[in-house]
Amino acid sequence: MLGGSGARQCRFAVVDAVSNRDLESIGAACADLPLVTGGSGIALGLPENFRRRGLLSQHVAADTLPATGGARAVIAGSCSQATQRQVALMREQAPAFHVDPLALARGADVVSAALAWAAGHVGQTPLLVFATATPETVKAVQAELGVEHAGSLVEDALAAIAQGLVALGVG
Repeated sequence: MLGGSGARQCRFAVVDAVSNRDLESIGAACADLPLVTGGSGIALGLPENFRRRGLLSQHVAADTLPATGGARAVIAGSCSQATQRQVALMREQAPAFHVDPLALARGADVVSAALAWAAGHVGQTPLLVFATATPETVKAVQAELGVEHAGSLVEDALAAIAQGLVALGVG
């Protein structure tokens, strides 16, 4: 698309990176954009934009979170291979509750069940609430419910569970 002055204007761009320096360059190029989306690597290049604007201290690492109080919980909805391995490991070490999208679709009150379960386990932290599944399971659920409906059911349930966990004192 050409702008009025003959300068090229781009409304959408898809970029890729092969190094951290590429990610930093992409981050700098995105400084004034209203929306940036991509894989987690893109976050490497974004903090400097906030530092330049004075919104992030030069002496604070963007990946350092303040300490929180209360019980702890992990909510996992990603079905990536990395998340599947993390969930499998955590299930061996912590109380875990599986959010089943097919049960949600049948009208089961999975949110209330998860919160009742969590209420009995708060203090045995961290708790794990997960919808993570294998690609084959995800495809089967999506085939039965539709991609968008399956995703919405899980997202809405995990959001409601997160709010309920906070009400139970999870920090």
